[in-house]
Amino acid sequence: MLKNMKWIIPDYVDQLQLKRFTTLIGDRVSINLRSNHLALGDNLLFFNPVQRHLSKDGYLDYQTPSRLTNDNDIMWNRRVWAGGEMQMFKPLQIGQQYYCQEKIKFLKKIGNNYYVGIERSISHSKEQRSLQELRTLVYTSSLVRGVFNEVKTPGKPIGIFKFCDLDIIMYGQLTLNPHRVHWDKNYTQDIEGYKNIIVQGPFAVQVLMAFAESFFAKPLKRVSYKNLNVIYPETEMEICAYHNYIYMRDKYSHDIIYVSAQCFFE
Repeated sequence: MLKNMKWIIPDYVDQLQLKRFTTLIGDRVSINLRSNHLALGDNLLFFNPVQRHLSKDGYLDYQTPSRLTNDNDIMWNRRVWAGGEMQMFKPLQIGQQYYCQEKIKFLKKIGNNYYVGIERSISHSKEQRSLQELRTLVYTSSLVRGVFNEVKTPGKPIGIFKFCDLDIIMYGQLTLNPHRVHWDKNYTQDIEGYKNIIVQGPFAVQVLMAFAESFFAKPLKRVSYKNLNVIYPETEMEICAYHNYIYMRDKYSHDIIYVSAQCFFE
């Protein structure tokens, strides 16, 4: 049943959208703007569906476990972007229209949490797949807790970064993301139990990929990432790298890792 659920999201890869992102980031990250194609990670700016039917949290209803299974007894209080993978087969060319085919890869219940895997295949035509992506979202009613890394993670700092509240709100506008945890502080605190609005998972990943391309100085071919802790506005972070790994950690509490990624190159 789930394997038969598919959606097509067309989009036009526009240089202006990419320039809006670089303007938002400013000089906090050195971004190598390509004249004719996107870097891996910049695809997150595109192929964002617009739906009128949203869940109580303001985000897409069709991806929820209750909607996917037609079981309204499935209860959850919040959803988080837990991680994913991206692989580039052929760079997305600026000025071209592409089609993103989205389907449900898996739906798993582990404990009281539901894990929904969303597979996305982006192509210029039916015969040419340019990019493959897997996103894992977790639907949970658990309380918000920090995750601490018990083993010291190797690596050296290569940069620093801090998101402000307007960064989060503007990125949500840029990517057509109506999820209330990224703009509605009262809802975020009173209903979901966060301290403040939180950074979008793909926003943190896209910034991390920009640091990776700048530091490793070669194009990314594939990346596997995990969003481990929520990021609040004004959180001061260090970006660290070792071998082909890169991650964001708290500047003062190094046992708090926010997002980590393993990178593979051409």
